[in-house]
Amino acid sequence: MAVRLYRFRTLVVTLVAIAMLLQASPASATEPAHQTVAAEGTPATALELGLTIPPSSAERFEGEGTPLSAYTTMSASEPGWAHDLRDPNDVHPDLLAEATRLASELAALNGTAPAFAADAATPTIRFIHDPNHRELHLATTAQEIQLTAPDRDGFAILTRTLLALDEHFGEEGIPPLNLTFAPPLEHRSIHLDIARKHYSPEVIRGFIDEAACAGLNELELHFSEFEGFAIESERSPEIASPDALSKDEVRELVDYGAARNVRLSPSLDMPGHLEHVLDAHPEFRLKTGSGQDTYGGLDITNPEAVAFADDLIEEYAELFPKGSWNLGADEFVDFDDADEVARLTAHAQANHGPTATAFDALTEFVNGRAAKLAELGFTTRVWSDGMLRGSVVTLDPAIEVAYWTTRPEGVATTDAFAAGGHPLINVNDEFLYFVLGERVGYAYPTGERIFESWTPETFPSLGDTAQEAEAAGAMFAIWSDIPDALSDAEVLERARPGIRAMAWKLAAGGEPAEVGWTEFAASTSEPAPAVAQAELPAGWGESIEVPADEDAAAAPAGSPEVPWWMVWTAGVLAVGLALALILRRKHRHTA
Repeated sequence: MAVRLYRFRTLVVTLVAIAMLLQASPASATEPAHQTVAAEGTPATALELGLTIPPSSAERFEGEGTPLSAYTTMSASEPGWAHDLRDPNDVHPDLLAEATRLASELAALNGTAPAFAADAATPTIRFIHDPNHRELHLATTAQEIQLTAPDRDGFAILTRTLLALDEHFGEEGIPPLNLTFAPPLEHRSIHLDIARKHYSPEVIRGFIDEAACAGLNELELHFSEFEGFAIESERSPEIASPDALSKDEVRELVDYGAARNVRLSPSLDMPGHLEHVLDAHPEFRLKTGSGQDTYGGLDITNPEAVAFADDLIEEYAELFPKGSWNLGADEFVDFDDADEVARLTAHAQANHGPTATAFDALTEFVNGRAAKLAELGFTTRVWSDGMLRGSVVTLDPAIEVAYWTTRPEGVATTDAFAAGGHPLINVNDEFLYFVLGERVGYAYPTGERIFESWTPETFPSLGDTAQEAEAAGAMFAIWSDIPDALSDAEVLERARPGIRAMAWKLAAGGEPAEVGWTEFAASTSEPAPAVAQAELPAGWGESIEVPADEDAAAAPAGSPEVPWWMVWTAGVLAVGLALALILRRKHRHTA
């Protein structure tokens, strides 16, 4: 009997059906192209991963009874092909990282160590890096499994699908497939508030495993809040909470995530949400017009306070990998209180004219920090509620917007952000907000509601009408408002259904499910397995370079010029055949 891998039967059956429906090709589903050719630019490269399959589970790869054998590499003497590259340093890092990860998972989950050798008796999993095509391709035959993607993120989606397919079809083997998937949304995230509640490194690794297993690619650590600051500071040690994570612990988590295609990104909220920091540095606290302290607000009219903020950014930029950086910029002050914003208003008018407002002062601060973050290699992300509300200063269009609410009155719409060119990340608090203790009217989100009623394009409602907008991604946000309401392990367990439902809807592109929530939940209820990363021995695989001017006949299956009605018809037939095959096989197992 085959050793089972991930329990994602329902997820992948539905995902495959949808992919076939949307992207089906009239090309043969029995023979994948043995090379992918780049149309222009960087040549495609391929990597062969030889795996020894234990006899007890070899039959699950056999398809129609033909044992898998290694794909025969074209030799250097044949025109247009490079010589074999045995040194892993010569392999594209995207291929190397995901092939290593898949080998580790197959070894751990099948209970045997993989053999990295060009052995004719072993099956071949063939990774093809094609940077000139954004779509993802998965093709299988009795002889090989072929994965084609433009980057590691694409390979991660395909390897997750492959593992789930392997689990679904079990000892009967993965049937011949030739699937094309639309490019995944760029941002697929979990946001975790560690500032108000201590999460152990073990549980944070659990969130990374959960993200990796579900095909998400980011864990955003929110480490500054009114009540705490959760990562040690070497430049300002006085600001850290007593139970703060050490930088070494964070570095280990960063490495753990990187091995699983999950990037740890920082959420260092400013100029608001800094009460804990400002308790140690009251000289940087914003004052009202009447001289009273604001709560948690940095004095962005004070160059020394702004320099202090920049110093924090510089310190933690050295800790986190390059990518998105959530600056926050939300819930700064009560902008409706003229006294509270008096100094901000005066500052804005001194710099931008008499029509400027306190919102312009906030936007000016955000743009300045975004410029600094760009110099450090980061893209700035902000929450939506305080942005696009000024009258003079324009928000930098490169800034990502995590759109979460239409409160308070006057917040900008999704259309306004889209018109400004801002990528929109859907953090709809009606579906994707997990607030510990269900504070301020929030109820714990349910996977069922996300699964049945939310799509990546469903943003927070204006009145009774949901806003619909194109999304660059989505984020499941966990806020630790009442930290003792649940243990850190309980948070992970309770959030899991919502995370997986969101991940599925991201993968499915919002298409209706072919199965109900009950079946989906049953097939995705177990914790994600924690799989160690294997070390690659020297000479473990082969890399082949395909020139960009190779004959177009060798291009990947699935031409975009196929008429839409033919794609649609083929897709409907493919779905019917796939479901019939699955039902027939299930019936045969239960007979």
